[in-house]
Amino acid sequence: MKSYVRPLLAFLILCSGLALPAAAHDENMTQKVRDLGIAVGNSFTCIKADQKESQLVFSEALFDAILFDLGHAQAYVYAVAVGHGAGMKDHGVDCSALDAELASFKAKIGMGTTQ
Repeated sequence: MKSYVRPLLAFLILCSGLALPAAAHDENMTQKVRDLGIAVGNSFTCIKADQKESQLVFSEALFDAILFDLGHAQAYVYAVAVGHGAGMKDHGVDCSALDAELASFKAKIGMGTTQ
């Protein structure tokens, strides 16, 4: 198992709200996965060309971790959300704030900022 998977799984479990009923849990997790995917997709519109490869690796690593932990339905939601976020030219997001948020997320899940 890759070194980033376990911290990501722990993060997703913490975010999932284990005490929620199953239906609410699924809807809550789906929304979190969708929001994460849109943020990752938006980041592709913010970064410089020389950073796109590392952002692509990060995006794919998240997809793999979501697929492994949450299954294909949530991985599909993530993938669609990334594509949607990447296609939003005027998304109204502060790129500096988004970059800081994703850097913080990467640090929390043990991926650092250079992968």
